[in-house]
Amino acid sequence: CFDWVMIVLDGVSAVGSSARVLRAFRMIRIIRLLRVAKLQNIMQLAEDAIGYERTQAFQLVMAVVKALLVILFSVHVLGCFWFFVGRISIENGLENWLVNYRFDSRTGPEQYLASCHWILGQFTPAPSSIHAMNTSERGYNLFVIFFSLLVVGSCISRVSATIQQVIKLNSEVSDRKRSVAMYLKMNKISMHLCIRVMRFVDHSLGRHKAAPLDTSLLSSNLINELHMDRRGPILRKHQMYGFMEMISPKAFTRLCGLLQLNVFEDNEVIFARFSEGAGMYILGPGHYQEQTDDEISNFHQTDHTFWSEIALFMNFQHTTTVCSLQFNDTFVLKPASLVQAIQEHPECCSYVYQYARTLQGRLNAQETVAEEVLSAEAIRRCSEGTDVYQLRHLSKEKMLGHF
Repeated sequence: CFDWVMIVLDGVSAVGSSARVLRAFRMIRIIRLLRVAKLQNIMQLAEDAIGYERTQAFQLVMAVVKALLVILFSVHVLGCFWFFVGRISIENGLENWLVNYRFDSRTGPEQYLASCHWILGQFTPAPSSIHAMNTSERGYNLFVIFFSLLVVGSCISRVSATIQQVIKLNSEVSDRKRSVAMYLKMNKISMHLCIRVMRFVDHSLGRHKAAPLDTSLLSSNLINELHMDRRGPILRKHQMYGFMEMISPKAFTRLCGLLQLNVFEDNEVIFARFSEGAGMYILGPGHYQEQTDDEISNFHQTDHTFWSEIALFMNFQHTTTVCSLQFNDTFVLKPASLVQAIQEHPECCSYVYQYARTLQGRLNAQETVAEEVLSAEAIRRCSEGTDVYQLRHLSKEKMLGHF
């Protein structure tokens, strides 16, 4: 709508004869610059869009960039008005900076740079050979000086506030680490254990707890969706849970939120042989060690794997001992958590029940070996053996065969 008004005014100014009317139209056209104020909103949206991967360095760089953009935009607008004041003075026959310093006959870029140079001279102590030559220019000069105090002061305060936030965040992390160190010292913990504890604290602060999430600011649905965004790609690699998402996205989202994250240090046992399975373990990428009676083997994972899935549906004793050889993240899904996620979704309940029955039948018939990690083929057969899966994947030939 505003652009249409500008087009009409341009047409009127083209046929008008009064110099004052033309100047008024010119002033109205300058108001179009106010649309650039949307730049602040655009920058905020861009900052929020990439805020999930912000670091402290990024925060500081963004604060400096925003301050520079504000200064450059202010210099541009004020420089244009400074040139406009000089042109008005020429039309009114007054002494002005354009004629006095012989910029009236220069090219447009030279006039623009001279205007911006003069504005920067008011913002900073940098000298400028251009001075105000009449009352209008002198009044505008005073306005620019006062305005520069606001702009520069605001930009400096923003950068200072960002630096203080970075310092505060670092100090909070240091305080938490220092409190653990003081506890170890006051209780005279052995040196070996102190080193292990502090290494674990460094890992936790660096990867998981350096920026804790304040869940009081979010709804339960948003919290579950945050978990799904991080853990959903892991669960989807398992055919059962990938199909569960197809049946009920809400149940899948809830399930992602119920996964328990455990962090294991080097040489820490994740589960031991002959111990009762507490649920399904999702081992993340990293180095591990597997121990049986006869041999000990180290292995490296580049992706997540699902261990002791059988423990979700029936009693299961671990057939091996698995240890972590470094700091590794492991998700644990307990049977109670699986029930809690699907209990309000009948189709999911039916699918999981039939999946468990099919798995149990294959184990009893010795078609599937009761091992720690089920093969992808066994998982596929158990999933495709359920009525829910078959109904969802009915082909035209199968549908005609029922009639």
